[in-house]
Amino acid sequence: PVGQGLSNPVQVTVTSQASGTVGFDYDPPYIDSVAPQCQDSSGGTNITLTGTNFGVNGEVTVEVGMSNCPVVFQNHTEVICTLPPGVGTVQVRITVSTQSSNQVSYTYAAPVITSVIPSNGPTSGGTTVTLTGTSFGTSGTVMLGGNACSAISWIHTQITCTLPVGQGVD
Repeated sequence: PVGQGLSNPVQVTVTSQASGTVGFDYDPPYIDSVAPQCQDSSGGTNITLTGTNFGVNGEVTVEVGMSNCPVVFQNHTEVICTLPPGVGTVQVRITVSTQSSNQVSYTYAAPVITSVIPSNGPTSGGTTVTLTGTSFGTSGTVMLGGNACSAISWIHTQITCTLPVGQGVD
């Protein structure tokens, strides 16, 4: 019958006589693919995992990196979950009952800068600069002309930093 997990009891009854019980293990979950393969670091969008043996009774968890990906849909061959925030390449794994799947790689989108305000400043530095864009994560390094721009605040879509001493035009 449909099922999942380990050591499911199997027993045979003939008339009024029952056998002893033995355990039966369903196959562990297996992930074939994750789609879409690249999303913004802020998370919040759904990803779809396809494969086999995902179970049906809600005893499923999905980990993306070290974070929980809350499940919004599940059947034997597909699980949809809401992507948590993250950066870089991480591993995805499904656990059904107590059985864990293989791990597949998932890559968050690389950072993209859409604006820098102000777009110029004094060579002595010290000016506050705001970068806007996507997939900034929550920490990292901002370099301007080879010099570090010290972060004041940092979120997935905006970084504020203090302009380093520098010169030139980019």
